[in-house]
Amino acid sequence: MHVKAALAANSVIKNAERATVDEFLSKTQDVIVPQLDAKLGSTVTNTEIFRACSSYWERQYDQDMLKLNVLPSTITTRVSEYVPEIVDFVDKIVKQGYAYSTADGSVYFNTAKFDNDPKHDYAKCQPWSKGNMELIEDGEGSLTKAEDRDGTLNVL
Repeated sequence: MHVKAALAANSVIKNAERATVDEFLSKTQDVIVPQLDAKLGSTVTNTEIFRACSSYWERQYDQDMLKLNVLPSTITTRVSEYVPEIVDFVDKIVKQGYAYSTADGSVYFNTAKFDNDPKHDYAKCQPWSKGNMELIEDGEGSLTKAEDRDGTLNVL
């Protein structure tokens, strides 16, 4: 991937006098964009840029759904329009002890803590499945299973 990007950029740079601006930008973007983002990314404050990008993908999604004969949605909710509320909600969960943050800034929901609280039942949608390891393994997939080199399956 990196070699391909470097070769494309190199070829258009060598022939820059014959390349159009669009061709030059499209062939050098994989090399230039990461550099520009690292240097200037924090200075981009025009939210219209982000709206234009997400709107493009919303339209693509709607076109795909139309091809599948799925009616378009009547309301589109964008997570980017609710960031302050989401931050407040996650902060509340952390303060209550039901989530924890890691050194890299990620926040994880603590299902064991939540489930051990008598006010809550984590398996409330399907309470009969609580503690069913077969369902947990099926739902979590590779996160709960590991194979030794000899092929023996172990639940982590």
